Amino acid sequence: MKAKFYFLTFILTLTFLSEAKESNNTEVCRVTHFDDLISSLPQDIRSKLALQKMSNGNYTTVYANNNGEISLKSKKDTSTNTLSSTTFENLFASNTSSLQAPTAKNTTYELLSNTDAKEIFSELAFLDNNTIVTIAFTKQNAALLFIDISGSKMYVTSKINVPVDNIWNKKNTSNRKELFYIDAVTHKIFLPVNNRTASVKDGELSWKKSSLVTPGIWIITPAKNEEKKWIISSSQIAVNYFSSESLKMKGKNAFQIQTAHADTKGNIWMSFTNGILGALPLVANNTYAEQVDLYNFNKDASWYDAMKKDYATLLYQDLKNSLEFEEADSANLQKRFYAAPEAFTAKYVENARYEIFSNILSDKMSKLDSNATYENSDELWQYVSLELDNPLAKKKGKTTDYFGGKVKQFQTIQNSIASGNDDAVYVVTNLGLHKLVYTNSGISAKWSLPYKNSFLKEFGNKVASSQTTPTFIEDRNEIAFCDNDFPQVNLMIIDAKSGVVKQKFRLFEYNVGSAVNNGISYSNNTIVVGNTFGNGLNSYVAKGVMKFNTAEKSSWRADLDWNRLQVSTLANTATPKISSSDEKTFVYQQTEDAKAWQLTAIAVNKADKFNPIAYSLKPDFSVAGKKKLNLNNNQSNYTIGAKKSIFIGTSSGLLRIVSE
Repeated sequence: MKAKFYFLTFILTLTFLSEAKESNNTEVCRVTHFDDLISSLPQDIRSKLALQKMSNGNYTTVYANNNGEISLKSKKDTSTNTLSSTTFENLFASNTSSLQAPTAKNTTYELLSNTDAKEIFSELAFLDNNTIVTIAFTKQNAALLFIDISGSKMYVTSKINVPVDNIWNKKNTSNRKELFYIDAVTHKIFLPVNNRTASVKDGELSWKKSSLVTPGIWIITPAKNEEKKWIISSSQIAVNYFSSESLKMKGKNAFQIQTAHADTKGNIWMSFTNGILGALPLVANNTYAEQVDLYNFNKDASWYDAMKKDYATLLYQDLKNSLEFEEADSANLQKRFYAAPEAFTAKYVENARYEIFSNILSDKMSKLDSNATYENSDELWQYVSLELDNPLAKKKGKTTDYFGGKVKQFQTIQNSIASGNDDAVYVVTNLGLHKLVYTNSGISAKWSLPYKNSFLKEFGNKVASSQTTPTFIEDRNEIAFCDNDFPQVNLMIIDAKSGVVKQKFRLFEYNVGSAVNNGISYSNNTIVVGNTFGNGLNSYVAKGVMKFNTAEKSSWRADLDWNRLQVSTLANTATPKISSSDEKTFVYQQTEDAKAWQLTAIAVNKADKFNPIAYSLKPDFSVAGKKKLNLNNNQSNYTIGAKKSIFIGTSSGLLRIVSE
């Protein structure tokens, strides 16, 4: 067995709102490295696989009834470096492509699906102009697929089952927002996995459900076959598994990987359960260091007092200084609530404690008029202050009472990681936005910023937290993300160097409820934000798309005319995608009658009250006597490809839309 064992320094450092301090808390973590996948498997599994040949599965394509007629062979390719390499298009999570998207002229719709089992397709990225990569899920397995998209018919060139949690399983710990990423230069695929018991079923390697898993990273180097198509070879999969005895003592699966992301130096950043980050540094020539530094947001208490004070002040001052609170509460919040009770499902009302929140606002003046009340109002502070237990306290199930419900008070990571252009990364926990860097001394925090969190968890979300992966705006050295305020969230514009809040915009005030589940796109001094409240899980789904503009050295401002036109635009399935060359943003949505799905294009720079929507592309796959296809994208991001194409992973397969 080709195994190597490394002992790692578990470095735990964090200060809140200031330069990082060194921590005395260290732990030893062991990494097991295998040069290839086969050597990482038990001997009996290796023996069985030696007699098997890798299968590409059984896939077929169908075409829509309303297809146009075009030849992909005559269409020109575009530069590979403009293609998406990760869930949010690039390291900065801009959700913008310079490629042209499909139009309404001579449009063709194609769906690639598994003929043997129901398989749900998820996130997408490109190896090159001709090959797209995705992970598809059945009830039993997750499969990494290479799909050739060079011709008029898509087909799978390579497939391998991988130990990745089913992201639609309620008990999964994986982050569904960035399942893998691709290095555009080397074509290497970086896949976070939670290893479990391997088996061979129907001639294929598969992974059994297990109560014990081991986190790790697979680094896959694809090869080309005789037909010059990309394929997966088990001998070209470098396997790294991580373990920590101290973390293991905290219970089963206390240390599981959620996502992986590269910074601009090529270092691999990983998020784990229980608020832990890891960095595997790139040394040189595609070689990685023999150690990983880990950073635990909850182990170092140096940030505790500052964060508690600043977060309490943030909430309290926001409540105390808000203008026209009576009008905002009675004429705005209550009016909308009672006018549209279906907006809040029973579960959401239970979590939100709306009446308590409303009463606090209504009675605000009587409680805040005097300095004595301001300083000593315990009754008010219990609602506007986040009560935290010391994170070093050794007790299980650490929760606190908030709005009459139990919420987690330790830091967890539920989003993906975004990179900046200064070798830093940006991470959102349920308590703050953090800027971190990796040096020879390990991981350290440059700054940490608390944000408004009502701690009201939208139905379907695991944690009450910001749901946005930060977007780095390179042109202005800014970070854009959304908080978790109630009943509307806010778009936050942050100075990336200092962590100072530059601007704040309340979102979607025309609708009851709002959320932004990675709904931010940026291109050419324009931010587009989609309302994802509901995410298709609640009985009520809010609507709305908003746009914000700026100019060089100017502040951001809302485009009020444009925003009014998009008040009723449904954008809850995934991040709006901007095509900068077309000057359009695209949203994937259900039709008004909820019977079909469509891709809708909206002109970014022109507001036309007669044509708020540029065009919509709606495939018709209905065939008499056959089961209806489900084109729900299940909140997975879609991506723009070469030759005026767009790809969307759906419940029934991979949908390709292409036009002249």
